[in-house]
Amino acid sequence: MPTYLSGAQHTENILQDERKFDIDPEIYYLREDLTPLVVLTWGKGKDGLPIKKESVSDPEFKVFEKEPHGAWTAINYSTGYTAGATTLLCDTVSHIPIGAVLKAVGGEQLYVTARDTGANTITVKRGAGTTSAGTLGDNLPLYYIGNANAERATPPMTLKVQTRARTNYTQIFRETIDYSRTLQKTRLHTGNKVEDLRKEAWIHWREQVERMFIWGEPKEDVTYDADGYPTRFTGGLYYWINSTGNVTNISTTLTKALWMTFARNLFTYGSRRKVVLCAPIIIDALSYWKDNNLQFRPSDEVYGLRVAEWESGHGTMLIVRDQMLENSPYGSGAGYGGVAIGFDPEMVNYKYLQGSDASLLLDRVKTGIDGQVDEILGECGLGVTNPETGWLLTGVSAYS
Repeated sequence: MPTYLSGAQHTENILQDERKFDIDPEIYYLREDLTPLVVLTWGKGKDGLPIKKESVSDPEFKVFEKEPHGAWTAINYSTGYTAGATTLLCDTVSHIPIGAVLKAVGGEQLYVTARDTGANTITVKRGAGTTSAGTLGDNLPLYYIGNANAERATPPMTLKVQTRARTNYTQIFRETIDYSRTLQKTRLHTGNKVEDLRKEAWIHWREQVERMFIWGEPKEDVTYDADGYPTRFTGGLYYWINSTGNVTNISTTLTKALWMTFARNLFTYGSRRKVVLCAPIIIDALSYWKDNNLQFRPSDEVYGLRVAEWESGHGTMLIVRDQMLENSPYGSGAGYGGVAIGFDPEMVNYKYLQGSDASLLLDRVKTGIDGQVDEILGECGLGVTNPETGWLLTGVSAYS
């Protein structure tokens, strides 16, 4: 028996399967491009930034570094010293050779004639200049300003900085794409489903790399796998910079004066051009201050990223918004939403194991299944040299 309709026909009482809905064939991803650090490190040194990709021949890679010669020490004697004292206990003397000229801050010049690195003492000539010898109080800084040598003297003592090695690893990042043959052949309103699955996998792969390149801690361990194969983790920017102690923790409100202190610290070492990955609240603060220090560049000028330049007397900061610097929507709500990470682009690069850069591998599981398993796989890590050239700003929850 058929169904009969009385009265006017309208869109809600006709058979709904008859209706031809307009369907947008595009699938819109809410957060598609969240990986500015990955984009920057893949830049291969173009557009004025020296960041580049490099292949490595071993999953463990090293860089060798040298710190600058030290120039400061301080008196370490609770009662201080009178003008006649010539043997001085200091915080450290390992970097001060015989023949060194020291400047007591605000006072006399001293000349080093002997040293004992085990006892951290130096023997000096007092008032070795036009300023007379005076009291040297506890904690008084001494500045190593040079060395002086007599005529026809033998060559002076040599002190050289020991090279240090920094070890990091390439990490195996994998993202699986699993689909049936039937789905592959089915016609959908949204187009090719396999291509969409691959796009989603590629986005997620890059997000994982971005997070590890920021937060990862380096390690190699053979106990995580049941068969004893090694698992490796790459160390990220935050880890390496934090390990140097180069951190300014605001704990509350960011002011322009505090931002300028961050800038001064950031440019202590390295080039006069730094990249700063900023949480959204940091971007808000820079926009709020609105002065001539901040200038936006054309969006296609630096690797397709919209970059702002902050000019200071210390150097230029390239400001990049990074949404990975966020707070958790769960639990206490804590996280990294008040963080800025400044680094020298000359000291950072993308490393990948030779022949193992990110790629789409097709039909990885050949077991006769009625479908296909593809995979995005890349073995890569972050190369960081002299992380002292970077600086962290943390704990920002407001600005003024």
